[in-house]
Order: sequence, then structure tokens, then C-alpha cells
Amino acid sequence: MKGAGFEATAKRKAEAVAALAAAAAAHPELGPDAKSDPRVAAAVVFQEVTPRVLRKTERAVILWVDDRPANNANERRSLEALGVRFILATSTEQALLQLRSQPVDVVISDMGRPPDSQAGYTLLHAVREAGNQVPFFIYAGSNAPEHKTEALERGAQGLTNKPHELFAYVINALGGAA
Repeated sequence: MKGAGFEATAKRKAEAVAALAAAAAAHPELGPDAKSDPRVAAAVVFQEVTPRVLRKTERAVILWVDDRPANNANERRSLEALGVRFILATSTEQALLQLRSQPVDVVISDMGRPPDSQAGYTLLHAVREAGNQVPFFIYAGSNAPEHKTEALERGAQGLTNKPHELFAYVINALGGAA
């Protein structure tokens, strides 16, 4: 029995690594450090994903808000390999309706959705005003230190444009590496 569990875990990790590496490769604008070499994806997955994490991710539901969900399909696949389920919303309004109808474990939002160039912050503000303290991450085009600081000051748990960093944020929010 243990052997089968180990094999399944290894397969799930390998799927997560492949999807995470594909996500990084799909973002050439991040430059060679983030675009990486699959070893970065492998290191993140193998460092963050433990049996405890897998037990938690198998029950996790994430709301991902992006007006162009195809842009982050690989990022989602990396977490789906671990059992995470996703609810997708393409607008702030859809996201708020979803949050009122179903609890989620994490929210991931892009920053700009027409016509609001700061829709990520608009959603974050509405979520926090409603008293919802769900972990909230912004996955946007910037990774500048000042933007990270602003996101934290506004109540997000993180902001990044790097797939492997988002993966680690989410895993930790779901009860990962303690």
C-alpha cells in the first residue's frame, strides 16, 4: 500500500513540476531567471509539497479571477495536479457572487480587468469590507518591491508575476511548509 501511495505522490509532483515549468516558459517577459530551467519548478514543488500538503490540497477550492483565464492555464494545472479545484471568474462582479455563494480557501486575482486598471485591488477591498479574510494573492504583470508592499498594505498576502512564487504562496496559504 505504501508503495502505491508513494508512486501516486511522485506522479502528482511530476505533473505539478511539468505544468509549473510550462507556466514559466509561457512568460518570456519575465526573463531568464524566472523563465527558468525546469529545475526551479522541481525545487519549488519538491520543497513545498509534502504528504500533509497533499491532504489539504485535495480538499482545497480556489477562486481565480482573470478576464483572460487561458493566460494562466498552466499555473492552474500545477495546482490541479495536487487535487486543487478551481472556480473561475472573469470579472469582479462574478467573483463577488461566487464568494457569496461558496466558501473558498484562496483567491487569486489579476490586477487589471477592463474598465478597471486596478480591479485586483477593487476586489480585494470588497472582500475585506465584507469581513472575508480568505488568503488573497495578486498575480499580475509586476513583481516590483513597491507593488508587493502596496499589495500587503492593502490586505493581500502576496503579489507576484512568477508562477513558481505564486505556487509557493498558495501552498503555504493552504497549510503547507510550516
